[in-house]
Formats: sequence, structure tokens, C-alpha cells
Amino acid sequence: MDKILIVDDEVEVAQFLSNFLRRKGIKTFPATTVKEAIDIFLRERPNLVFLDIRMQTPDDGFIILEKIREVASEEEVKVVMLTAREDRASIMKAKKLGAQDYLVKPIDLMTFDKLVFQYLKESHS
Repeated sequence: MDKILIVDDEVEVAQFLSNFLRRKGIKTFPATTVKEAIDIFLRERPNLVFLDIRMQTPDDGFIILEKIREVASEEEVKVVMLTAREDRASIMKAKKLGAQDYLVKPIDLMTFDKLVFQYLKESHS
């Protein structure tokens, strides 16, 4: 079964995206802190992660991404970064650390939906 971890310090965003995917039959795990995200990741081993870059501190998303990459390759787990603005330096850093893609908030649900199914399909091949 596909599992997606959604990490955002804005509870409403994490819950909204999680509910959107649950209605499509996908098992989701919303997380709002670094500790919660890492704990869920290690316990559930999702095949896709949507990860906010800037949470309580500007580097929280990168900290989580580094932890993910310590235990899972880019082939095993796809990571899409979420960002409030198109900050080129942050996006480049995320890609260097092993993120596949990024979405700029507010998130367009059609684009989000397309990315979800694209990366889930890749995780099965």
C-alpha cells in the first residue's frame, strides 16, 4: 500500500493535503514538527514525502531531508519540497540533498495530484 508523509508546521496545510489524498484511498501521515516527521518516517517508511522547507526554523526541512537520505535512497523514497516562495538557493540546496521536486505555496491541487501519482508510479517501477 502506498504511504505518503506530509510535513508542514501549518497544521491546516498538513491536514488538508492529507485529507485530500485519503479521499483517493492513499494512506497518509501528517506531521508538524521535525521530531514527529522523523519518527513517522522511520516507523512507516512512506514511499513519498511532501516536506515544508521552512518550519519552526528556516532549516527544519533540510534537517528532515538529510535524516531521510541517511536511511533511504532517492529510488526508495521520493521527496517533494514545499516552499512559500520560489527561493532558488533553498531549492538548489534541497535538490543537492536529494529532493526530486518542489511546489510553491499556495499549492495548486491539480499539480499536487499529478505529482503524487507520478512519483507513486515511479516508486513501483
